[in-house]
Amino acid sequence: TFIKYFIDLFPCWYTADTQACQKVKSSLHEMARYLTELSTCASDFSFMFKPSVIGYAAVLAAIDALERDPSLKLSFPPHHIVVKFIQDTYFETSLEPRREDVDIARRMLMDICPNVFPSDDVFLDKGSKSNGQRNDLHKQSAVGNTTANENLRGASPTEVLAF
Repeated sequence: TFIKYFIDLFPCWYTADTQACQKVKSSLHEMARYLTELSTCASDFSFMFKPSVIGYAAVLAAIDALERDPSLKLSFPPHHIVVKFIQDTYFETSLEPRREDVDIARRMLMDICPNVFPSDDVFLDKGSKSNGQRNDLHKQSAVGNTTANENLRGASPTEVLAF
């Protein structure tokens, strides 16, 4: 599956907890898989996005969610590891977090799972569009508008690229 492929691109890092990398990769895989399963309940996903975009958006959303999970606080990878993952994924697939279709899919995944991504989340609210404006973006994407919109959201750790 695309999720497994993307998770395989996630680099390991050295830490005192020798199992930290595998724990995080496993958690990312489970969360992303759950989000993609939820996406099957919304027909917009299958009509608007390629499966690879949905898979990548789910992994990015899982990274956002797990970075704020207090139970993983000590074992979550350093920021430069997440940046390396984004760079490696871009090199392999040309997918990146700022791409409009990826960002819209990630937002839609976050919208269908409000318990994991509360509406008062600073990453979602900072510079984000209102639901009405997001729906307009969804419609634009569905008819093939692929122009980048730099104001789609505020900077989250998964959007920091060091190319």
